[in-house]
Amino acid sequence: MKKLEIAAILSVIIGMAFRIMHWPWANIILIISIQILCILDLAALRLLAENVGLSEWFKNKNTLKKDKRKTMIFRGAGVALTLIWTALLINIMIWPGSTPMLTYGLIAGVVSLSFTLLKVSSGDKSYFRVAIRLIPMLLLAVLFYIKPNVWIDYHYNYDHKSRNLLREMRSNPNDTAVINQFRKRMDFYLDSCNNASPLEVIH
Repeated sequence: MKKLEIAAILSVIIGMAFRIMHWPWANIILIISIQILCILDLAALRLLAENVGLSEWFKNKNTLKKDKRKTMIFRGAGVALTLIWTALLINIMIWPGSTPMLTYGLIAGVVSLSFTLLKVSSGDKSYFRVAIRLIPMLLLAVLFYIKPNVWIDYHYNYDHKSRNLLREMRSNPNDTAVINQFRKRMDFYLDSCNNASPLEVIH
């Protein structure tokens, strides 16, 4: 399961590289890999933190010591990580609703990290493993919370009109007039590319 987590994180990095380079399959790679991470964080964070394999746990479910407090802390951390991963995906895909999700993720993450750090000094390494998962995700969440349009600004830096329309769409997701303007602009680009000669596309 640890290998699956590492593979999913690497897939997120690859998906981001594809998205930056405007290569195909980027969205599919990001959606699948982030979904896998959400499932792992939500359902198996304690197994990951305690280095217990899924097959090992199925063979002997008493491998994990019963500790209601630890279970609650780790479940809270799993929920926080899932919310943050989902919010980052929504932001990167330029879908509406990332800011509220980030807000919930940040609140849950700060609370979970506080309880986790209180237990780090106990010598239980599983709390440390959870903390090192929470801290970078919280930093990313803060960045995207402070700069919610950072991906739009980067992705559409060549087209200020599209950038401004996307910003308006994010602020007013129910504004159909803005949505229609953006769709018309994207249709115009597609038509221009389809009707251009190979030499024009190269240049």
